[in-house]
Amino acid sequence: MDNEEFSGIMDEPMARIEETERSGAKPDEETARTRLQEIAVRAREAPGPDFNGFSPDEMGLLLHSPFSDTCPVRIRAMSDDDIGRMPLIRQMLLLMGMLEKKELRLTASGYLPTKTVAMLSSAGICPETGGRALRETDAYDVRVARTVLEDRRLIKVRLGKISLTAKGKKGLHDRNVLLREALQFLMSEFNVAWLQWCRDPRVGNTGRLYSLWLLHRFGSEWRPADFYVCEYGRAFPMLDASSGYFGRVFGLLFRMLGLCELRVSDELTKEGHKASVRKTALLEKVFSFTDPSGEMQDP
Repeated sequence: MDNEEFSGIMDEPMARIEETERSGAKPDEETARTRLQEIAVRAREAPGPDFNGFSPDEMGLLLHSPFSDTCPVRIRAMSDDDIGRMPLIRQMLLLMGMLEKKELRLTASGYLPTKTVAMLSSAGICPETGGRALRETDAYDVRVARTVLEDRRLIKVRLGKISLTAKGKKGLHDRNVLLREALQFLMSEFNVAWLQWCRDPRVGNTGRLYSLWLLHRFGSEWRPADFYVCEYGRAFPMLDASSGYFGRVFGLLFRMLGLCELRVSDELTKEGHKASVRKTALLEKVFSFTDPSGEMQDP
């Protein structure tokens, strides 16, 4: 908020104080406190020029109350078929289905067997391996799927074996329960810097729901990665958005959830190959959005 905007917010409450003084009376302490509270509320609710019109209070909801009833981004109820179109959820369901039949023995190092990894990987976004046996440490999306299931206590590891929990059985047969569990973790607790380490681990972890909103707002057409890096950097100038933001959030997290598609050019720069991104139809099915105008965007 610049000085002119802040001055405009203060005009009416300050005019009331000045009117009281002109009448020969001194504003009492309670009146002054009330006027100052008005100023504070107006300042909080004023659109933030760096937040694409969201007020500081609205940004606070995106950052600290993800998917709450008043948050500008919320999780929708979806059909089982649509949930199954999300690559990461599809992998989770596949592993849970295996474990419902029988528990699975892990390798001596505690990883999933290569045959299981290959099956899970074929349902995700990992590139072709050229026939090479894929280990869990090589398949980042399989690692993330397992991490979500373990963190949400949908599966458990005991005595070198992995099995489905009672909570996991419920999630396997109620996909919306599974979806909400996964998204609550991935959008607020999961460390997106884990698989693509750069200098600042806060980049991408801060403001994930704002990144979802950016994709909703601007993702109908192909836009270069730099566009989203710039928008994120305007909202969070204390972070170096060029340090891994696009790869962590769009290249990995959003793509694993099937929310965006990536197009990579042959042009190589010092930062790597140039990329552009566009949202998929799934984004608006998974989430509902309220824009700063307060109007629900419900295609």
